[in-house]
Amino acid sequence: MNADPTFTAAEILEHTGWLRTLARQLVRDPNTADDVVQSTLMAALEWEGVPRKGLRQWLSGVARNTAHQIRRGERRQKRRQTEAAAPEALPSAGEMVELVDSQRALASAVLELDEPYRSTIFLRFYSELQPKDIAEKFDLPASTVRVRLKRGLEQLREKLEARQGEGQHWSLMLLPLVLPSRGELQAAAEQATRPLAAGPLSSGLLKGGLALGLVTAAAVVTMLLDLTDPEPVTAVSAGPEDVAAVREQRPVQPPPETRREQEAVATPPAEAETLAADDCCLIGQVLDADGAPTADARVEAVEFHPRSPSTLDLAAGPEWNGTTRTNEAGFYRIPARADHPYSVRVHAAGHAPSSTGAVYTGELQELALSTGRSLEVTVKDADDGDVLAGARVRVESADPYGVPTAWAFEAETDEHGVALFDRLPAGSHQLSASLAEHAPLSTTVELAQAAAGGVEATSRVTLELWRAATVHGVVLDGRTGDSIAGARVEGPTTSTSTDLGGEFVLGGFDPGSSAPQALHVRVPGFAPAVEYIQVEPGFRAPEVTLRLERGLLVSGRVVDDLAEPLAGVPVGFRGRFAPNPRRAERHDGQTRTDAEGRFELTLHNRASYTIGTQAPGFAMSLVRVMNYDPSRFEEDLGDLVLHRAGSLAGVVTGREFDREHPDELEVELLTGGGFVAGPALLVQLLPIGPSGEFAVNGLAPGTYGLTLHGRDPSGARPTMPLLRRTVEVRAGEATADLELSPTEPITGRVSFSDGSPGRGIAVSARRGDDSRPVVLTLADRQGNFRLLPEGPGPFVLLAEDPGLRDAPTELPEVPAGSRDLQLQLEPRNTPHRIRCRVTDEEGVPVTDLSIRVVRQLTGGPIHRDTRPDEDGRLELRDLDEEPYVIHAFSPRGEFEFSSLYGVRPSDELVQLKMRRRP
Repeated sequence: MNADPTFTAAEILEHTGWLRTLARQLVRDPNTADDVVQSTLMAALEWEGVPRKGLRQWLSGVARNTAHQIRRGERRQKRRQTEAAAPEALPSAGEMVELVDSQRALASAVLELDEPYRSTIFLRFYSELQPKDIAEKFDLPASTVRVRLKRGLEQLREKLEARQGEGQHWSLMLLPLVLPSRGELQAAAEQATRPLAAGPLSSGLLKGGLALGLVTAAAVVTMLLDLTDPEPVTAVSAGPEDVAAVREQRPVQPPPETRREQEAVATPPAEAETLAADDCCLIGQVLDADGAPTADARVEAVEFHPRSPSTLDLAAGPEWNGTTRTNEAGFYRIPARADHPYSVRVHAAGHAPSSTGAVYTGELQELALSTGRSLEVTVKDADDGDVLAGARVRVESADPYGVPTAWAFEAETDEHGVALFDRLPAGSHQLSASLAEHAPLSTTVELAQAAAGGVEATSRVTLELWRAATVHGVVLDGRTGDSIAGARVEGPTTSTSTDLGGEFVLGGFDPGSSAPQALHVRVPGFAPAVEYIQVEPGFRAPEVTLRLERGLLVSGRVVDDLAEPLAGVPVGFRGRFAPNPRRAERHDGQTRTDAEGRFELTLHNRASYTIGTQAPGFAMSLVRVMNYDPSRFEEDLGDLVLHRAGSLAGVVTGREFDREHPDELEVELLTGGGFVAGPALLVQLLPIGPSGEFAVNGLAPGTYGLTLHGRDPSGARPTMPLLRRTVEVRAGEATADLELSPTEPITGRVSFSDGSPGRGIAVSARRGDDSRPVVLTLADRQGNFRLLPEGPGPFVLLAEDPGLRDAPTELPEVPAGSRDLQLQLEPRNTPHRIRCRVTDEEGVPVTDLSIRVVRQLTGGPIHRDTRPDEDGRLELRDLDEEPYVIHAFSPRGEFEFSSLYGVRPSDELVQLKMRRRP
């Protein structure tokens, strides 16, 4: 989003009262709440990217993040103070000698490591720097630092094993660093276990050896379990019996219930790499509202899928999820894929369900539960205000796209029309209600945090259901006028079929909706049709007449790479058609090949589609079909060849991981040879994990475009492209070791001859005399543009007006990284024009119309305000010598949508006839 230059501080400060109320719900301390409000307002006043629309939502997000950071800082401070408290009992003389010996052995082993492993281990565990901080210090990729840490710890383990000698485990020599003295042992058994240290060697253990410090008994037990057992196990709490078992080299056994749960833990996908225990596990601790560990809570991890897993979902596998239960100390561990995002859900008796955003393996999560809020929903009849008993009410989590619903509760209203829900988490949730003979209603309900003092208030919501309206109609063949029996008619909530006379009666329309509701009709052999119905209270619809046009019959055959036909293979399609210039309707479906591998699809005859097919063991094959010729009714695609799948893998460097806004890698199949030279099919959108690694499997042979999206450092928009690159994928081959680094952009400003900014001007970069653009963008409303070309250049920059009002201008010999370029457009003047007259079927001029002109070859609209005059005439000047499409739409609905295709500029008057609605 772009900043609005007219945004004033007064407009922001108007939200102070509401913001203070929200802050007091987020944090209990009034002084801390004031800090949250002040920080939020300062961020809004100082940041130029505050969105003009959705300001309250933006302020709410900043306030929640600020409150979360404050709470997290308080927890860390409390933990540090607890860990810093010195025990009253002092170790004996023998224990002190044993302690010094162990510290010296560990420090010596670290100092004997080779560089760069020695300095990396020292910075990570003594200086307590995170891998990303070490990477910044030495200007290295974070993945390189992680590899050095892993290899350094492996070398350290080998050195400790060599020092201990045969017959004894190396970890015994480190026990004095972590085991409590006799006086501390009883106190440790009575205290709740603190979070476990992660990784093959814990931070506390290494720092204890290097800085003469101590770590908890729980840390050593976890460390010993991690290093002696290569398989990931559920963390257990440490008590006196566990410590004794370690001293005697006996394995520490979790409780029987925990062992059974470990055996039931789901196995991650087969392609997951085998890594160190914590590097391939989701780990964390579940705490109740008072901060105490929650035992026997059910913990589930589900995958975060990309926003578009594939262009067509033809062979979607089962959703992977891993499930376990927390042990008595509230800890859990679930095996999962490294550097892949997951959502963790927790369900515990007596608490509201809880879920996280995107989390990764190897990071210790702390999940706090709450006793939840109550929600009382009253359902009434919107016509007479009477309560409605027996209505079905559902409340469920509002999860991001690509993530299964975390939780859902349903109930029926009683004789008073009330449905009551307990133990709901705070936040924004989806609420819906339905009842026979009424139109269903869906809305969003916001439940605030618990009130101060732990008092749980009950939120009350009233939903009013309108009695559903009914629509009568008939479906006809637009060419012959004959009625069509068996046509499938679908409304907002219900569907039906036409009778032998082509008539239908369909209910379920909501009179309370302010927007028109769509009526879809689908018949084999005909293009899909849509009619928009405006329903109001007391509505009685006239009979709707739907005339169907003949569809585009697309056929083909699916074969393997040996030209053998594949039977029973799914073939899907997805596209959009425009019933009128202001709306676009989605059209998708699926069929299967016959015994000879052949298939047939009926598509809209004025739309573009993506058609794809996939079979087990093969990559998806995709093709784009574009048809804007209403006289063309058949197209044979020939053979769609399925090849063995290829893959891409690599790492993104030069970027710091941001949990709130992780980078994403967009993978497109470039069917036209370049990013903007032809259509591109979106294959996958991958989130980039903490280490920067990415991998894309199941790719068909071809040229793919990789676009890295990341947060905009200027704050002008949520994300922006940082890199573009093309890669060739071959059948059955893996392309690995790709290294993607942000590209140096080309920036500048476009203006008109009078100095005004060139808003919406298309700016492209080309190589030499090549007419195909390498990359294309549109200037913002200040005329600024930003291009990410592939390679150093030089390039030819071309600025073109999509409205064809100004002549294009070029700037040659521009290398990548060029900044603050200036492009100026001069007024355009060409002899090419289109003259058109619009009338009804009787020849009467039609004036009240919206006209939209589109380039037929590219589909790009001509942005001009064009309307017929009193005689129904209109004229477009200064055009290019190419075919255009003229769309005419009646805002009042008096006429049906009409189009003229293949109109070329000339002095001839073109006639466009509009058909009145019956």
